Amino acid sequence: MAAFWRVVEESAALRARVRQMRDRAEELLAETLRSETGATGDDPMPRIAAALLVAADAALHAEIRRRVQAEQDPDVVRAEARRMAGAAFDVLEKGLPAYAVRRTAKAP
Repeated sequence: MAAFWRVVEESAALRARVRQMRDRAEELLAETLRSETGATGDDPMPRIAAALLVAADAALHAEIRRRVQAEQDPDVVRAEARRMAGAAFDVLEKGLPAYAVRRTAKAP
């Protein structure tokens, strides 16, 4: 599996195809969300929700690929993927209210 992903990452054409597949998945998901929610054509929410979900999926897959290429134990990769998926979908559900918030030092 690691060798496969190295080939993909070393090929501009294969990387482009992965991006095309991700873009198509986002487009189809947005269409499905629009249909299922009854959103109007000018409602941006189906596209926004689809983009967020596909971005979370892409981030998870990138991390899994990184770990596979580093030849980490498959059980460790699987456990970390589950943990990361939980964190990703928690963020999608709750947002990022406290992430990367600059804390200012209090004056003495």
